[in-house]
Amino acid sequence: MQLILGSSSPSRKKVLNQLNLMFTCISPDIDETQLEYESVQDYVKRLSEEKARAVLKKTPINTEAIIIACDQVAHCKGKIYGKPENKERATIFLNQLSGQSVEYICSITLLNTKTLNVVSDYSRTHVVFKQLSSDFINKYVKQESILECASGLQIESMGPLLLENFQTDDPTSIFGLPVLLLDHLMTKHQLNLIDFCL
Repeated sequence: MQLILGSSSPSRKKVLNQLNLMFTCISPDIDETQLEYESVQDYVKRLSEEKARAVLKKTPINTEAIIIACDQVAHCKGKIYGKPENKERATIFLNQLSGQSVEYICSITLLNTKTLNVVSDYSRTHVVFKQLSSDFINKYVKQESILECASGLQIESMGPLLLENFQTDDPTSIFGLPVLLLDHLMTKHQLNLIDFCL
């Protein structure tokens, strides 16, 4: 049994590498447009499931694997913040989120390519942004590779400097791949993450 990460995200690859797991990557390439009247939770769950199924279509026949697919968005005052298209958009996002309480929702889906069983769930992280000056935001956006991060918050490097605090039920959720949830969902496939270690 193999592990396939359905993502090209450097942050998600780093999380799995830190766990010393053997895995390959396949990028899902799906339309991430939110449907009308779709809740934030339903939106991220649908996207992670669609990503898993898109990766399944790209996986060689007879491959026995667990596909891991994720999606993460930020949510504040009824507005969803996904990945910024460019640094100008990231600057707008961060100016809007300055001083705000923001919820990051990260959905994860595991798809077994042999049985086609799918399990999904999501994790929440509550973040409070500092009051950020335009000068600070411009310097941050200029120095950071933020276009793959929900709302432009790259937590694994300078991102913590933007925050007052954050609270979460899974400390890795903010990185876009909640390990506690991943481990829990693995057990629903009668598997253990440690069995995939190098």
